Amino acid sequence: MEVFLAAFNNEGLAGLPVARQLAWLLRVARNKLVDHHRHYALVTLVPIELANDVEDETPTPEQYAEQQESNDRLYRVLEQLSPLQRELIRLRHTKSLRFCDIACLFEKSEVAVRQLYSRTLQQLRGIYYQTEGEKQP
Repeated sequence: MEVFLAAFNNEGLAGLPVARQLAWLLRVARNKLVDHHRHYALVTLVPIELANDVEDETPTPEQYAEQQESNDRLYRVLEQLSPLQRELIRLRHTKSLRFCDIACLFEKSEVAVRQLYSRTLQQLRGIYYQTEGEKQP
């Protein structure tokens, strides 16, 4: 768009031979592209004073190992639930289904599914913290 506007505003361009017009258009397009990348690079630079304030969201190896241990522990606890409870957790958290949709699948009322879900989470928390001898928060 900017190249077109530059060509439109250049009154002398029409008087040039076709080969020179093409060369001019290519040069303007190249320059506009370079300008765009320079501007983008300036926008994404962070001043050195603020570099320490930018947080790296990547977990450290220790944090990653702790998360893996926590996940493994959670999977072991999930195995202790009934198949119905595991399916409820899977549908709610993996498939992101609403309670009314789960109720239709289970052929139960939505209230019954909500109660089952609440009891399942309580049981899950209890077993999870019991496995390591921790107190529930």
